[in-house]
Amino acid sequence: MRHSKLPANLADGEFRRWMITMFAVVVCQQPALANPETWDADDLIAGQKGVGYCVLQGTQLDSFEVEILGVQHDVIQPGRDLILARLSGANLEETGLFHGMSGSPVFVEGMLVGAVAHGWTFSMEPICGITPIREMLDLLEQDLSGPNEYPMAATPPVGTLHRIEPLPLPVWVSGAGRGVEAFLADVLEPMGMIPVTGLGASASTTNPPGDLKPGSSVGVQMVRGDMSVSAIGTVTWIEGDRVLAFGHPYLSVGAVDMPMTRTVVHGILPSQYSSFVLGSTGETIGALRQDRSVGVAGLLGEEAWMLPVAVTVDGPSGTRTLKTEVLDHSLLSSSLAQIVVFSALESAERLLGLASLDVQLLVTLSDGREVIWNQVFSGLHAPLFAARGVGGPIASLVWSGLQDVRLERVDVHIDVRDDVRVARIASVRHEPQQPRAGRPLTLQIELAPVQAPRQQMDIDVILPASARGLPVQIQLGSGSAALSWVAQRQDELPPRTSDELLRRLERPRRDDELVIEIVADAPGLSVGGQSMPSLPASVGRWLQQTPSVGHVGRVSGRVLHTQRMRVPYVLENEQVIDLGSIDR
Repeated sequence: MRHSKLPANLADGEFRRWMITMFAVVVCQQPALANPETWDADDLIAGQKGVGYCVLQGTQLDSFEVEILGVQHDVIQPGRDLILARLSGANLEETGLFHGMSGSPVFVEGMLVGAVAHGWTFSMEPICGITPIREMLDLLEQDLSGPNEYPMAATPPVGTLHRIEPLPLPVWVSGAGRGVEAFLADVLEPMGMIPVTGLGASASTTNPPGDLKPGSSVGVQMVRGDMSVSAIGTVTWIEGDRVLAFGHPYLSVGAVDMPMTRTVVHGILPSQYSSFVLGSTGETIGALRQDRSVGVAGLLGEEAWMLPVAVTVDGPSGTRTLKTEVLDHSLLSSSLAQIVVFSALESAERLLGLASLDVQLLVTLSDGREVIWNQVFSGLHAPLFAARGVGGPIASLVWSGLQDVRLERVDVHIDVRDDVRVARIASVRHEPQQPRAGRPLTLQIELAPVQAPRQQMDIDVILPASARGLPVQIQLGSGSAALSWVAQRQDELPPRTSDELLRRLERPRRDDELVIEIVADAPGLSVGGQSMPSLPASVGRWLQQTPSVGHVGRVSGRVLHTQRMRVPYVLENEQVIDLGSIDR
């Protein structure tokens, strides 16, 4: 390829000034930055000097020096090159490579080489891997209109000593207390992101989007509103309204639609383990639209849609509501909603101590249909279980793969009581001792509450006439226990329609509900997730041979009777009574 040569008489002291001048000439051409002069990785020579750019304070660009060490081929994946370089200046000798500089552009002889993107765990000096710019520029040829649906993200490698890895993205968090940090770490660290709490609140900046330059800090916002969660990296290049950044994947999920924000850097925090950039997010300036192995690409001036999530906590100290928006993303929406719920409980000072939580989740779909999910939690860790519980139904919806399931908004309401209401089913007896089909049966149930005297309940049930001649058991447990019995009895296939999915999510499951099931040891069938307990054999054979009737599965036990009643406790165990064969 054709490239200019550095003047032979340029002294070392003048070199850096020359490179900064060359870069200034390039960036001053914005917003019409198109077809940059670039290096092919194979044309680089060990020992060549260059300059890179990032932000160390505020929004102004700072430079650091670069020495090319060589090029490795097929090191990340087949067909992918990595340029090795030693960095210096900009206090990198003290901080080392820092989280947040992913995407920092590197120039040699005034031409773009690529983006700082990789490093080695516990490296003693700032040696990095640079993603070649020619591989990154292919991203700008991808469709930037946004995704139809999200595939599953690739899991990044687990960090080990001396292994080259993408530089982790720091995630600035504000509006959340210290209790949320561990929760965030569980969600983000497996995806190569490190949460930094106590930061991230919106900061005002006066620069328009057109002032964004290669080397500017840029954010991808995951949560905004009453709390903020944003991943931070660096811009590598801009062509018109198209932006390249990071030099490595964000989640590696292909087409995306995520808010891109300006950021203000407050400084770099040095650390022996991992230095990282401190700062605050600014205004939204565009939308990220591609997330690939060589980096991310987005459009300035575009708007990404986010999922509204509101959480209201009612308790003895009053009512608090946290209003947020989270990424509409199949991998992250449920986890981010859990984080918002956990943060709302923390802001209401409900993370510690014994408590009972009554949770209602309302998910509104884009076509107006609603999913209502209820559960109750009690004990020392009730807030944690409540936050994780809310994520389950949301995950089922976003991962369903059904075209007519699109979330419009999520509302969570939590009633908090300052007590613990948990009980075990200590024992169960029945009268008469010799039960008869078609006749009443009295169950004498003893409950053992926590920190309260034992209580006895007498409940009358009817042993159905259809039990005659069959081995019968009576199962007792909570609402969620009853759902587990269904899973054990029948082979339940994934829902084929959205209506079937919504029915499953709205099954009664509250753990302060006592469920009594009379079950016969007899095979049966289920259709579309619904048990058919008394089908004639000929009908059963026809159902299994007719695909149009829906999912048909075998059932190992036949439920003859179900009875439910609300109790003032969360039930934490199950009991089974074996009645034997009902002869009469």
